[in-house]
Amino acid sequence: MVFRPNELESAVEGLMHPLPHFMIPEVLAVGALIFLLCGLLLCNFGAKNQRKYDFLTDPPLVCISAIPRGFVHVRGKAVIDNPLTSPLTQMPCCYYRTTIDRLVPGKKGKSGTYRKLSNEPNAREFYIDDGTGKALVSLGGAEYEFPKIYSAEIDTQVPGIKRSVIDPSLGQMTPPTEHHLRQYLAQHGIAGETETPPTQKGAANRSGVYQLTEYCLLAGQEASVFGTCDQCYGPESPHGCKVLCLDEHLPTFLITNRNEFRVGPRLRHIAIACFTSGIIMIGVSLAGILLLIYPRFV
Repeated sequence: MVFRPNELESAVEGLMHPLPHFMIPEVLAVGALIFLLCGLLLCNFGAKNQRKYDFLTDPPLVCISAIPRGFVHVRGKAVIDNPLTSPLTQMPCCYYRTTIDRLVPGKKGKSGTYRKLSNEPNAREFYIDDGTGKALVSLGGAEYEFPKIYSAEIDTQVPGIKRSVIDPSLGQMTPPTEHHLRQYLAQHGIAGETETPPTQKGAANRSGVYQLTEYCLLAGQEASVFGTCDQCYGPESPHGCKVLCLDEHLPTFLITNRNEFRVGPRLRHIAIACFTSGIIMIGVSLAGILLLIYPRFV
């Protein structure tokens, strides 16, 4: 096939079409650099979260006498000079949480569900003593995980306690009386038809079935603390006192009766997502660099 001069010029002009905007070398170079930096940052962030996840899944159990600074696991007895008194069971404790739930009847023969009306936690600083030494447990930002020690159901319209459960590890603990439980309900504005709340203004008689539950860290109870160890100096401890607290760089501070620390999947998911996104962005940046080096592929 023989091209005439005019046809040949038209064919050459057709092949020399302008590049898309993102294929311009300057734009391609800047985009590749941005993607490369973002990919490296995401991979680094993912690696940090993965290391944090691996560390938290198996924190070292250490003796308080040789406790290092940093995130540790300490287990011992909770020691407190001026304990709290739990509202329901009247037990001396370092921490308690008392809840009131109301039974909402189910529809069409279905079983009812409980709706939370009150959740009252309270805590006081204490020491953890493992026999080799003791460390002060600072309460700022602490999370607590303890099983319930007492639970009871009361119908405001029917005398008596419908059902009660006591933690068997408490031994011969004297359970709260019906009068004490109804008085506690009255303090929160809940009373039967023949009762009047004595301490709360504007309280209404709300009939129904209520469940009262109490969770406690008792004085002298074995407990684990997962937190950051630091040294605190003051008038009472001029040589320094070991303190377990919350570290802003490692937002984990748990006080529990368990021996192990359960790490949620969030850190793992963040690490995987960051790694995946970072690798994809690095791959895109490398592809852009190849287009700059070998423009004949464009």
